[in-house]
Parts: sequence; structure tokens; C-alpha cells
Amino acid sequence: MRIMRRMFSCEPPAREFRLPEDTAFLIAHNVDFDYQVALSCGPQPTPKRICTLALSRSLWPEADSHGLAALCYLLARREAMAVCPSAHGAETDVLLCGILLAKILARLTPATWEELWQTSEWSRIPTVMPFGKWKGVPMKEVPRDYKDWLLRQADVDPYLVQALRA
Repeated sequence: MRIMRRMFSCEPPAREFRLPEDTAFLIAHNVDFDYQVALSCGPQPTPKRICTLALSRSLWPEADSHGLAALCYLLARREAMAVCPSAHGAETDVLLCGILLAKILARLTPATWEELWQTSEWSRIPTVMPFGKWKGVPMKEVPRDYKDWLLRQADVDPYLVQALRA
């Protein structure tokens, strides 16, 4: 945790943010949002993105909330209580994501980061319809005509496309 705290001591302005060119993996809660923010600062490398939100939804579907702080309180109350009162912001999010990642790693025990990324990719494909008329219905029970219609729409999430085509 001390190492993560030191990262925030002399950060450049956000608009100058650049991921290191050799970044192989980017890990965050709803990682696509963070990556899009990085892209808004300019060209970035294309690391494999590991989504702690998708992994958490897969590992703990019974959780009342899959928000970062809520999951940390559920899975690691003592550590979360030590982090959350300090402030809400980037540093707190990084620390909470580290706590959650530790719980994910303990549960999955992946042999490599590549294996964790593969599990994250699998976790991102919805098994139930996430919105609309058929929200909450298992993907296999969503009518074919609705799936076909949705596939013709612009800007459909690529993971949802995989689920619709399966």
C-alpha cells in the first residue's frame, strides 16, 4: 500500500497522462471507462484490460452491490474501513482496487496475469440481458428476433455482441 501511495506524490496534469509503452495489462474496476479516459489524453498503448467489476459480478453474483467500495466492505471490511474514511478520489480507488484484486486472486488463483485476463474476458460476456424489454432474462431465452434487432443497432457493446451471437 505504501508503494501505491507514493505514486500520487508528484503526478503531472491529467491531460498529459500517458501509460508506459510497455504496459501489458491495465487493471481497474470498469476498466474500459479508465482506458477511455486515458485515450482522451492522447494515443496510448493497447494493454490487455482486466476488469475487476466483471470478475466480481461473476465471482460474487449474490452481492447487493458490485460497486468498488461496497465489494471491499463485503469482502475485506477492516482494510476497506482503513482506506475509505481518508478521501474519495483516485488514490482511494487505487487502494480499494488493490484490496479487491487481492480477493479475486485468492479466489481464482490464476497461474499468470494472462490467465487472469482470459478469465476477465470471459466474465465480461453477459449471461443475462443487461437492459431493455428482456432485462434480467438469461441470454438463451431472449427471442432470436430481438437479438437480431439489437445486433443491427449502432454502438452495441462488443461483449454483448458475443453473447447475442452465441
